[in-house]
Amino acid sequence: MSTIVSLSNARPGADAVTGELSAAVADSIKMAVAEIERGRRLPAPLVDTLTRAGLFGLYTPVEHGGAELDPAAFCRIIEAAGRLDASTAWCLWNGNCGLPHRSSTQPPRKQFTALAPRSATPLASLARRSRPTAGSR
Repeated sequence: MSTIVSLSNARPGADAVTGELSAAVADSIKMAVAEIERGRRLPAPLVDTLTRAGLFGLYTPVEHGGAELDPAAFCRIIEAAGRLDASTAWCLWNGNCGLPHRSSTQPPRKQFTALAPRSATPLASLARRSRPTAGSR
């Protein structure tokens, strides 16, 4: 018997034991593959489906609305997504590991926009301004 990952108010998105995605999530990924390749981004309806299924909160603690999965269970789910579409798996990986989440029920763009500093200096411009110190050649 497997345990369903219940996220975002008990909406199952994947099976943590087998790593299988729910049928609704898998179908949404399959239907979006051509659009993902053409547009070079995940379409908004797919991001909404992934978000509602709680797949952007796999590492997020339970008390914050996530699944708090262990690394092995997390990887099984990412692999299942990758078998359907590598870009979707990449986005799920980065959506779970790339930046801290405020809530697993917010789409990643809203989370990341809220976390981004207003007057950030691009790293490339910082690199141009710095001078090597002795012994760094």
